[in-house]
Amino acid sequence: MLVQRISKRQILKVFLTLFLPFFLAASSLLYVFDQNHWNESKETLVKQIGQHHQLQIQSIENNLSNLLVAFYFLSQDIHLFQQLSQKDNLQEHDIQDILNFIRANQSIDQCRLLDLDGHEIFRIHQHQPGQPVVVPKELLQNKQERSYYKEAMPLTRNHYIFSDLDLNIENGDLEYPLKPTLRISMPIYNQGKKLGVLVVNYLSYKILADIRHNAYLGDGELMVLNQAGFFLSHPNPEQEWGFAVPGREKFRFENQFPDFWPIVSKNENGNFFDLRGLVVFDQINLGALDISHLPIRPSSQNPPKWTIVTFVSKDSIREDHYQRMTSIYLGYASLIFLLTFFSIYLAWHQQRLAFSESQKRAQNELLLKRNEELHFLYDISRLTESDRLEFKEMVGQLIELIPRAWTYRESCVACITIDGYSWHSKNYRQPVVSQREEIVIEGQSTGFLEVGYIFEPPGEPFLPQENELLTSLALRIKTVHQFQLAQKQIFSHQDELERKVVVRTLELEEANARMLAEIAERQILTEGLEQAKKAAEEATKVKTAFLSLVAHDLKSPFFSILGILRRIVKKEPNLDPKHRQLMESSIESGQRLLDMVDKLININKIQTGRIRIDNQEYHLFDLIEPHIHQYQDAADQKGIILQNLIPTDAIVVTDGFLFGEVVANLLSNSIKFCSSGDQVTLYVPKGKNSTLVVEDNGLGIEPAIIEYLFEEQYSTTTLGTLGEKGTGLGLPYCSDIMKLLKGNISVESEPNKGAKFSLSLPEPSKKDIKDHELN
Repeated sequence: MLVQRISKRQILKVFLTLFLPFFLAASSLLYVFDQNHWNESKETLVKQIGQHHQLQIQSIENNLSNLLVAFYFLSQDIHLFQQLSQKDNLQEHDIQDILNFIRANQSIDQCRLLDLDGHEIFRIHQHQPGQPVVVPKELLQNKQERSYYKEAMPLTRNHYIFSDLDLNIENGDLEYPLKPTLRISMPIYNQGKKLGVLVVNYLSYKILADIRHNAYLGDGELMVLNQAGFFLSHPNPEQEWGFAVPGREKFRFENQFPDFWPIVSKNENGNFFDLRGLVVFDQINLGALDISHLPIRPSSQNPPKWTIVTFVSKDSIREDHYQRMTSIYLGYASLIFLLTFFSIYLAWHQQRLAFSESQKRAQNELLLKRNEELHFLYDISRLTESDRLEFKEMVGQLIELIPRAWTYRESCVACITIDGYSWHSKNYRQPVVSQREEIVIEGQSTGFLEVGYIFEPPGEPFLPQENELLTSLALRIKTVHQFQLAQKQIFSHQDELERKVVVRTLELEEANARMLAEIAERQILTEGLEQAKKAAEEATKVKTAFLSLVAHDLKSPFFSILGILRRIVKKEPNLDPKHRQLMESSIESGQRLLDMVDKLININKIQTGRIRIDNQEYHLFDLIEPHIHQYQDAADQKGIILQNLIPTDAIVVTDGFLFGEVVANLLSNSIKFCSSGDQVTLYVPKGKNSTLVVEDNGLGIEPAIIEYLFEEQYSTTTLGTLGEKGTGLGLPYCSDIMKLLKGNISVESEPNKGAKFSLSLPEPSKKDIKDHELN
């Protein structure tokens, strides 16, 4: 049975030796190929969607250009408009030319001319294509309060304005069926005199129809948004026009994609990928249309902007990816199946040969084992009969001989326990089967002798001869133990009194010595503490006096010197370049030294407790944004990208000025150690709303410097990417401020891989959050 157990383990070992290297290699190749294909699929999809967006934008711009051409020609009959503005009672034949033009342009829904007070001079409706109708005079309205009138009146000649694409409203009510309407307004001038405002309502059916038609040519869900994030076009028409149709107010891009909306609303184009899928967007500016062939120009007053957005779910991308990879997966599965089959066959065949050899060796070893058992039995008998060994020494030797006297000595273990002492054979483990003999002295059990096997034996666990041997050994151990115990009691009783006297004398001497040493040690410690206290107080006084001197006697001369140098550089245009460079270098060095003086003064205030903390509740985004603007120019000069990814709803309770000092220091350091093309990102880790991370991919920090980076006594300075110098006091200064704010600052960095600084503030209390929600 033991040979069979080892054989199974050997089969598994050989199988794993053959199978695992090939399996790991094939799996690694499949994983690398799968990941590369996945990334390529996403990049290809982004390019395809971007091309599709450009086609959509081109189609929209072409339609809008055609509308502007029609509007331009309609607005050129100045003589007619002058006559119409002077008539009180218009007849249909007076505006026959305009009717003919509208009849030929079926995309025009309404055309009206407003006087300088906003009254309609005339209004033409084209409810049915090719059938324009002049509205009777009694139904004309005053449009003085409409945005298209207010925004068009201040415009100069040949300047027009687009209104937002919305639904037509008549007499304060939404017109059904819904009419998507785009209005173009332009003041009409005659010889420099303003006659009124021409307003044309164009139906946007064709623009939206072209968008929906072209959407089938691309991947994913295509949507068109206005500046407020409402859907102008959506795969589900019931979600369109949420800003105008009652009951659809909730259908906004911001509600469906809250994480993407802040970026989509602030950028002209881009793409993002998260757990839900891929979003690609491009912006259309209606005020940037190419109409250079016309003499009219758009107004610069916030022209409408539309955004084309395509969303492709992650499941769709994954499904396409898996379809393309199906043949690769099937080939991999087939390869693993064949590899498993051949590995099992080779392992089984090899073990079969090894099993035959082991059977032959087992027969020879059995004969040798029986011969050795006879010798071990003799040694055990001689050892237990010896009176010259101490009991513990005898048991220690006996415990190693006992397993050799049993049949399956390779897995045999023994344990002797008597009077609370235990002896175990080498490599002892809890046996799966054992035999035990109690050691009884004067009617009480004082221990036991246990022999067992750590593996299940193939046949009968114990032979009768082994049971008899176990009983004999237990009896012999009992006899030797009783004899040596009685002998020890005789000798130990005589020595006990002498030992007690000696021990007591030594204890008294040691107690006296310890007491004298403790008194002397306390005196030395007290004197040392007094000296250290005096030295610390003296050092604090010297440092405070020095910093006060710096604050009052050094800062004023610095301001004067820097002011004179800056005035010379600014007012002397003919200054020699070398002299100018030297003065600019002096200004930079002086400003850096002045900053170091300010930091030293603030550090002293913090350490001496002379600074007050003004904790208030802030939106973290609003608190940090001014500091980002402060360093934006410096970042732009070096070609560094500053990214503010802080959520607008993150709330912290802290001293805004001191916390801003820390952020400003970190931003300055990041820009200093970054090169062109690098990024500096500020964000809040997920689930940690009171932690701000400032991360860059610049030069990084050496490991030997990180461990004392925030210690003032080890302050150091390193040149930036353009040779910028620092004082070396910024990070110790930041560390002191964060401790004062009951927060923490930490850093993670590797050389040439950038640095990641984390600023952790105490979490706002539930009361602070509740008060903020009430406010």
